[in-house]
Amino acid sequence: MDSVRKQTEDLLSKFKSGCDRCECFLINEERVMYVLKVHKVSPRDGQVELIAPGGRNRPIDPEAKWHATLKMEGDVARLEVEEMQVADGKVRVRLQPDVIVFHPRSTVRMNAESRSPVFVNFETANFALEGEMLDFSLGGARLFLVSDPELKQGEFVYKVKFYLKGRRYYLATARVAHVEQCRGNWTLGLAFDDVPDVIEDDLKGIIDELNEKKMDYFISVDG
Repeated sequence: MDSVRKQTEDLLSKFKSGCDRCECFLINEERVMYVLKVHKVSPRDGQVELIAPGGRNRPIDPEAKWHATLKMEGDVARLEVEEMQVADGKVRVRLQPDVIVFHPRSTVRMNAESRSPVFVNFETANFALEGEMLDFSLGGARLFLVSDPELKQGEFVYKVKFYLKGRRYYLATARVAHVEQCRGNWTLGLAFDDVPDVIEDDLKGIIDELNEKKMDYFISVDG
């Protein structure tokens, strides 16, 4: 993704006009994540009011260290939470004064077909893991895991292997872009920073092929 630094007030002014289309992901230092609806945005104060989680969800601990990811249409903004209050069914957060905004990749991202999952095998410094591919692009992939991978953002994994359309792909390394926990499961984002030209051309060919056939970006898998 391309990114640019903006003032939080300017960003929230845009989000204020589209609260009903905006989502907020709150993630703490223990990598526990909540996906909350936005109720109200106050750009000048740098504050966002969210609808507190209900049902069986654990109450949010306002004393923990949190960061927020706001998503609306094509833009994604990541901010540190400077202050949080939880009361009357609302979560009120005051955000840092500036923010990095990410814009969508120029490459196409595709969803893996659940009836024929793509499994990705890789190694960490401690053990081997397997995850199910949720989506991928030329820049990386997002995986579903049933257990804590014990990885942190910025770390590297090794010997990444997967099959797409009957073709086997191997990458020596990939960088951990994000790790998130939600409802007892985990998602892991891997960034492909150093892809050999031959593999990049092949992956681009698969993307172009599926686009031409208008297959709604589903991947058919053999192997």
